[in-house]
Amino acid sequence: CGSGCGGCGSGCGGCGSSCCVPVCCCNCCVPCCSQSSCCKPCCSQSSCCVPCCSQSCCCKPCCSQSNCCVPCCSQSSCCKPCCSHCCKPCCSQSSCCKPCCSQSSCCKPCCSQSSCCKPCCSQSSCCKPCCSQSSCCKPCCSQSSCCKPCCSQSSCCKPCCSQSSCCKPCCSQSSCCKPCCSQSSCCVPICCQCKI
Repeated sequence: CGSGCGGCGSGCGGCGSSCCVPVCCCNCCVPCCSQSSCCKPCCSQSSCCVPCCSQSCCCKPCCSQSNCCVPCCSQSSCCKPCCSHCCKPCCSQSSCCKPCCSQSSCCKPCCSQSSCCKPCCSQSSCCKPCCSQSSCCKPCCSQSSCCKPCCSQSSCCKPCCSQSSCCKPCCSQSSCCKPCCSQSSCCVPICCQCKI
């Protein structure tokens, strides 16, 4: 028989309550192993010797009813709780139990899509037409437009008057985008005409 038979020998003597099963060419005492012809090393007390995962017989920790015994992450098999964790930074991938993106990543081109873990727009793009919308990654106005009446407001992409205009509220008229006189001057009710 050679070595590795656990001292049982060829006659299966001394197994007691353990099973005596053929292990390849040897008889071996195996705790509570119902398989009669498992050609694997004898399993320990805390392991099972029953068909496990995709293997015909294994000596890995027995999975309970609430655990899964399927290919998991980088390991060939696992006994982790089913669908309480992710195998990969996955989401829509079949090997993942649930969306499990990291804080800085996204599953797919995202925004409002259900498969996205969080807004994950690129530096130069936006999820939706944006501005004050919570689904927008950053101000994403076009080159010639502004998200809000702008100027000093932080949500504005750039000054949204003309190149020669001022971005401060033009006197009392907050929406005036005309030249703003001097710093110390004011505009008359006719929008942005300098007071003489």
